[in-house]
Amino acid sequence: MVLMNGTIQILIYPRLNRVLGTEAYGDMLFVVGVATIFGAGIGCAMNNGRLLRQLHETAGNLDYLLSLLSYTLPACLIVGAVAWQYLPPAQAVLAAVLALFITLRYYSDVEYRLSLNYKRYFIYYALLSAGYLAGILLWDVIPSWLFVLLVGECACVFFCMVSGKIYHPMHGGDHFAEIERHTAQLVLSYLLYNAVVQLDRVLLRTVMDSSAVTIFYVASILGKIIALLVGPLNAILVSYLTRWGRRLDARLTVLFTGGIAACAALFYLAVCIVSPFVIRWLYPDICAEVMQYAAVANLGQILCFAGSLELTLLLTLAPSRWQLIIQGGYAVLFVVGGLAGVQLAGLTGFVYATAAVGAVRFLFAFVLLLVYARKGTELPDD
Repeated sequence: MVLMNGTIQILIYPRLNRVLGTEAYGDMLFVVGVATIFGAGIGCAMNNGRLLRQLHETAGNLDYLLSLLSYTLPACLIVGAVAWQYLPPAQAVLAAVLALFITLRYYSDVEYRLSLNYKRYFIYYALLSAGYLAGILLWDVIPSWLFVLLVGECACVFFCMVSGKIYHPMHGGDHFAEIERHTAQLVLSYLLYNAVVQLDRVLLRTVMDSSAVTIFYVASILGKIIALLVGPLNAILVSYLTRWGRRLDARLTVLFTGGIAACAALFYLAVCIVSPFVIRWLYPDICAEVMQYAAVANLGQILCFAGSLELTLLLTLAPSRWQLIIQGGYAVLFVVGGLAGVQLAGLTGFVYATAAVGAVRFLFAFVLLLVYARKGTELPDD
């Protein structure tokens, strides 16, 4: 994941910013953000839903694929309709296809989580990175940012389809309704979370302009790289906790949370030290404007990272409805706080509001986790 995110943030996105310009680059981030809201939300929910049920699994590959597509196909239509407002028709269709493959990419790595095969997990994301690089190297032949991203997404998904077991044999089909019932709340909660992760682009594009999207994105770039590590860390946490056979108690909960907080603090210190050098190197033309927001913008991303790890621990203890409640509350606070911040102090107000909302989510998740750890109830299966 570090390889993939480093490839995107150091090699791919800065090049696209140079060739597209600040305005068009902001529009690109907006469309990719909308596609990722649905792709990451649905894909991660189905991924974790399948992982949590692995020890008493009765459904087959077809059940999960049908459930995945039941959510994904309407989402692709929404992404295409949104992209239609900003892109030519042919590119809007490609944006819908991109949303499909982003969803499949986030779902497909469950293949390696089920088997704890992290060597193939590495190959999977290395192919994703190599695909992005191939797309950007072909820019002079096919000058389309959609093509750049599609090459990477398709490369890793096809690798899983050929070498994995979650797409073949295509057996099952009788447990589709059961899978829908067990994953519905997870899908909605993950959609809400990913909406908030990408909402800065959507909100700023709506209430300010494309330039604000670019400035905030670059200001929080290192924090976003760390926040994106939530995916593989969640993979490790859920994969091992569901097989561990031991329930988290209050002591372990405090220890885990202290470890998460310590890691977050170290990450933030590192980000504050290296941000000026990285931003000056990758985005020299807007460095001066970006640096005034970088410290607080990155803090918001790292608090988001820490809160997401807390929610992953909570998923192993508490009913999944709490994921929906917390993510829904987080989304509402993010929108209300973000809009209020913009009204009060423009982009400065926005970055402070997002950091405050992230802190509230982390603390609430910790308190709820501690409550369930002290209850000593059985592991939930809903």
